Amino acid sequence: MYLRSVIVLTIGMLLSCSAKHDTAQQKFTQWVNPFIGTAIPDAKTERLGGKGNVYPGAVVPWGMISPSPRNTIEVNSWGQLGASVVGYDPEAKYMYGFDQMHLSGVGCHALGNILIAASPVVSADLQDHKSRYEREVAKPGYYSVYLSDHEITAEMTATTRTSLMRFTSDKPSDSLVITTDMFHNLFPAFDAEVKIVDNHTVEGFNTSGSFCGRDNRETVYFTMEFSHPADSYGTYLDSVVHRHQDFASGPKSGAFMVFGPGRNRSIILKIGVSYVSIKNARLNLAEEQKGFDFDRIYQNADLQWNKALNRILVEDSSKKRKTIFYTAMYHTLLHPNVFSDVNGEYISMKTKEVMHTEPGQEAQYTIFSLWDTYRNVHSFLSLVFPDKQIDMVRSMVNMAKTSGYLPKWELAANETYVMVGDPATPVIVETYLKGLTNFDIDLAYQYMIKAATDTLNNPVRPGITDYLNLGYIPFDTEAYVWGTMATSLEYNYADYAVAQLAKKLGKPKTYETFLSRSKRYVHFFDPETKFFRPKLKDGSFITPFDPFNQLSNYSEKEKIRNRGAGAPGLVEGNYWQYTLMVNHDIPGLIELMGKDAFIDRLGKAFENDYRFVMTNEPDMAYPFMFNYLKDQEWRTQKLVRETLDKYFSESPGGLPGNDDCGTTSCWSIFASIGLYPVNTLSGQYAISAPVFEKVSIQLDQEYYPGDRFVIHTVKDSDEDIFIANKKLNGQLFEGFFIDHRDIVSGGKLTFNLKPSK
Repeated sequence: MYLRSVIVLTIGMLLSCSAKHDTAQQKFTQWVNPFIGTAIPDAKTERLGGKGNVYPGAVVPWGMISPSPRNTIEVNSWGQLGASVVGYDPEAKYMYGFDQMHLSGVGCHALGNILIAASPVVSADLQDHKSRYEREVAKPGYYSVYLSDHEITAEMTATTRTSLMRFTSDKPSDSLVITTDMFHNLFPAFDAEVKIVDNHTVEGFNTSGSFCGRDNRETVYFTMEFSHPADSYGTYLDSVVHRHQDFASGPKSGAFMVFGPGRNRSIILKIGVSYVSIKNARLNLAEEQKGFDFDRIYQNADLQWNKALNRILVEDSSKKRKTIFYTAMYHTLLHPNVFSDVNGEYISMKTKEVMHTEPGQEAQYTIFSLWDTYRNVHSFLSLVFPDKQIDMVRSMVNMAKTSGYLPKWELAANETYVMVGDPATPVIVETYLKGLTNFDIDLAYQYMIKAATDTLNNPVRPGITDYLNLGYIPFDTEAYVWGTMATSLEYNYADYAVAQLAKKLGKPKTYETFLSRSKRYVHFFDPETKFFRPKLKDGSFITPFDPFNQLSNYSEKEKIRNRGAGAPGLVEGNYWQYTLMVNHDIPGLIELMGKDAFIDRLGKAFENDYRFVMTNEPDMAYPFMFNYLKDQEWRTQKLVRETLDKYFSESPGGLPGNDDCGTTSCWSIFASIGLYPVNTLSGQYAISAPVFEKVSIQLDQEYYPGDRFVIHTVKDSDEDIFIANKKLNGQLFEGFFIDHRDIVSGGKLTFNLKPSK
């Protein structure tokens, strides 16, 4: 179906770049293909992972709203709607409508609010509105599709807090019915209300939730205006249609507007949303859309994307690699999302009060998938978009003010507690250590210490009592802890972050305490097997032990497809993927294991597809870890290139698994330019050979002293993937790590590559 229907346009007006790049004019959005990652990987890479779970709809960078196609609505075994987490599968046969709110790359259903369907019929059954479809087009800030059964073209674009949809009918003899379905969120709505204000305005709200089975609830308020008055309208509740009625309340409610024959040629509707109130939804709509100028709104969305993508200028002859790179950058800039309205109001964490952004804060943000994004996304944002990163940190501290704790996996002012560890701590500390200090670090520090020491009903660090008393969380703990060893290792990293911040703030005693805590990973090391193994309270390792024992009853095919199911004491991984997950102290781990054993474990992790995987976070840094071993750095250069080529492509299956709010895509960004933040708190990036001829990173001089940092690669052919030598600002550069300060000071890093080690 992909070959039949997917068209990615590369036309559009040229943009004069505001940044100071060598090239005067660039059209960066031509290199973005939003369909990448929407499907199960193609035949070439099928066994390497699952869906990227990204959506192809229209959105601006970090936008609150994201109108996108819905072509799956069936209920799955969890009671959730849609076989696809984002409601879209390029292999699906029918299109049902277009919903407004989405998460990108996550593993559980969420949002999908306010489903708009266009068809010739009035019906409370979404099945009656479905249509076969073709001629899909997706590009940054724009999506369109032809509903062939209805002969209707649907187009959509967006601003930060509003969407604009245009429906053009090729059958003037039919009525065009625009239905607002309140029930079919990506998890069925818990509550809803819809009101037809007049013949061109609809307002209401609906409430969704249960992300990954949690008890979160988030309400999205909306107002909707049509470009022309409807000839008739009505509402429905459950399966009963009420013509001419203007109000319905209940989960299975909805509204419809009918545009009669001869008046249906092109109907535009615009939607404003808010997490605060219908009043604020109206305000957002009034501020961000003055009329019904579809082309102007799309042009502005395109400009926003070009401005954002312009921060990194790639010069290279490979169109394929540029498409993969800029699409990855596009996906990385979808989350976190703006949460506050144009008046600065937003809903507070836990208390659900109406709050206001602080002076100097552009926006409050939401959607913090921190177990994923702390590993690279926030490093990328700190480097390339420091202004956004500071506001995101302010947002996290604001959440703690009303909830009592820094967020863990936050969704629309709800703490879902999905995944493990204490991931907000390293994000905030990294930001501060990189000189982005315009937030309340003292208050943030207090919340970090609270999470790291509170033994009474601590929601962020379950198992903290055992962790403090034993130095690790035992497998037979009485606390409810998902993955006792995995969770302990995450706490080690967070403790290292606290130590580094304490040192920066002049708190030597706290520094020593938490640095010691960060090294307690040694409890799990088994000198006999050279693996990390979960322990019991009595200090013994769990038995029996098999690095693949979580898959022992599976066929070889099932082992490959289910390798992320998890092992005893772990979270979505096996012992190969967790034994080296000590990113904050690789030198200490090498000393503990012995250099030869470390090389053996790391090398063998890449011998098959279910040891090292790109579909999950714990081992993402593994290809770069050979940089910690003198004379082994060539292996990093080889593995990084092999991983890029193996797991990332231009196809709908071009992401190896869940994109996890941009984390997987961000890995490919860093790998492509030859840098990676293995230890995000060290201020250093591991170096590998870039894939591009030239990369220019535009630096924000409000925060950093340099204008731009250029990475120039000299090679004779694509077979040259090993570093012969490198120069920093014209001087030979011997190391295989580069400091963040050297990058943000501006300058040039030149690589000379060769074909063999």
